Amino acid sequence: MTPENARQEGTLDDLQTAPVRTQDIVSEDVERAFRDGQVTGVEGNATRIETHLSRIFLTGDRAYKFKKPVRLPFVDFSTLEQRRQACEAELSVNRRLGSPIYLKVHPLVLSPTERFSVGGEGRIIDWLVEMQRFDEQLDEALARDAVTSAHWDKIVSDIVRIHRAAAPDHLTGHAVDYRGVIEGLARTEADGASRLGLSPAGSELIERQESALARLSPLIEARRRDGCVIRGHGDLHLANICMFRGEPALFDALEFDDRLATTDRLYDLAFLLTDLRRMGRRSEACSVMNRYWDMMEEHEEGLSLLPLFMSIRASVRLAVEIERGRLEAASRYRSLAFQILKPHSPRIIAIGGLSGTGKSALARRLAPELGGAAGARILRTDVLRGIQDKDADVSTSSQGDRYALKTRERVYACLAHHLKAAVSTRSSVIADATFLPDGGRLQIEEAAGPDLKGLWLEAPLDVRLKRIEIRTMDASEADTSVARRQEEPARLSGLWEKIDAGGDLEQTLTLARSALGLPCPRTTSQFE
Repeated sequence: MTPENARQEGTLDDLQTAPVRTQDIVSEDVERAFRDGQVTGVEGNATRIETHLSRIFLTGDRAYKFKKPVRLPFVDFSTLEQRRQACEAELSVNRRLGSPIYLKVHPLVLSPTERFSVGGEGRIIDWLVEMQRFDEQLDEALARDAVTSAHWDKIVSDIVRIHRAAAPDHLTGHAVDYRGVIEGLARTEADGASRLGLSPAGSELIERQESALARLSPLIEARRRDGCVIRGHGDLHLANICMFRGEPALFDALEFDDRLATTDRLYDLAFLLTDLRRMGRRSEACSVMNRYWDMMEEHEEGLSLLPLFMSIRASVRLAVEIERGRLEAASRYRSLAFQILKPHSPRIIAIGGLSGTGKSALARRLAPELGGAAGARILRTDVLRGIQDKDADVSTSSQGDRYALKTRERVYACLAHHLKAAVSTRSSVIADATFLPDGGRLQIEEAAGPDLKGLWLEAPLDVRLKRIEIRTMDASEADTSVARRQEEPARLSGLWEKIDAGGDLEQTLTLARSALGLPCPRTTSQFE
């Protein structure tokens, strides 16, 4: 595996590729020297990988990455000095983002004895980035079902760390910048179609994206003013996440143009969500979205941006495939871009019940099946309580205090606030709580209105206690003593339907789908 396989799938970098190139300075002699193990400082024979912008030589545990001497509309690597600067930029930006695989930038030198070497004395022929090889890219691991929940937690934590550490940029990320992206993609697609002797596709997708952009421009500008525009990864799709020594790691951030990588942080995240949708992984997309929102403490209003941002990211891949003459793949990306933008009927669902009835497990299974670019937003009182404690700088708190009446009332008020904000974006929402005491249900019923559908889960005490005992790494701090004290409400309003949750999760899920009028999920293709 190599850090540059990402480019073979078609990414933002590929859009900069044009047929105009300078003479390639990495000569056949250099390639032969790497292949035959005759480069000083490189252990063993190397194999070569070609991409649009780079050439990589692979040995047992190293990758040596050269920039191709190309001169393109958006990037110029045509001189030795420009390639040196590009290598330094790649090392710098990826180290700043915490990637563990980047080691050093070296000159490729032709020594006085006519031997090539990485570093050392002699005439500098070119520059390269030395990197550690990794196990595989995340899309490959995902295809093997080898990506665990813990892996996703680390990935989202790394993205949040990067986004939190980045300084806000108030001078870019205007709505007009995204209009420029849409127009640029349309030109790229038209150019590619022309060179293939084809007529460009109709303008319906562009018109829908521009219509959505016009509607969302005030929010985009407000988020820019609030500091949501940052220099992010810039090319955050599955093939730019690798498995390195058994752990996922981000790499290959867009290095050659800070402007292209400086966007609303949700546009940075949108590439990953779109790529998961591309692979038919709605469950993972929904989980990543919700983890990011909770960890980042993201504004619920930002949910309304996901359809547009994800559709534009799909159009990036669409334009790339047209440029490369891969018309079938381009057609699938066009369908995905349309599908993500397609209006849906949002659902507002509350899942209540005593501790241990399986509310959160059910919410996680239902959320991907509801309408939305990445499924439903899950609002959980256990998560909101943790955020409130942090905001109040609560370092220690007794369980009694955390579950006292006033504390619970404050958490339910917070839940109602978040739910109203999420509902205003026409996103599907699931509220997950015990909804005890009665005031908790009343607050959520008032906030959601008559469109609310409540599912009240019921399970015997012994089943609930057993589930609580085996919990690990869960936001809920309700233990068996809390569960024993809880009592079923005397009365539920007509908005709630009781669900037998005493069986396994699949049985509960079937009953919940029936109560909500949801079909069993269909099998999806790679591009849905």
